[in-house]
Amino acid sequence: MEYDKIESFPEFGPKYEFCPDADWWKKGSSYADHQAERQSPPSPSPSSRLEQEFNERAERWETETAIHSSPGSKFLHEDFIWIITRGRIIVPLILDRFNTSQSDWFSALENITQENPATDAVDFE
Repeated sequence: MEYDKIESFPEFGPKYEFCPDADWWKKGSSYADHQAERQSPPSPSPSSRLEQEFNERAERWETETAIHSSPGSKFLHEDFIWIITRGRIIVPLILDRFNTSQSDWFSALENITQENPATDAVDFE
């Protein structure tokens, strides 16, 4: 097999997924210059990332389970499990969701807090 034929297929070349610009040193710039170029805007705070992830998963859970009447289909859904495994840190986000959602968030609160949030409730109001 001839090696020049392999060069015509870039997809067979080395992949530097661990370092997107592995050839920075060939460009005549210093590592500090390279790092300054790659400087990205500050990443979102952990709480806003959690809130974003929660909102995406809650929206998907509500959409995908809206047609199901089976509790197993609703409460064994991958996104619901992710939400309740976050623990007490996610409770304020669930409480905020009550204002905009018709889904059954009581089960999530009960699983997280180990208390029934609707013990004394007469109706949903």
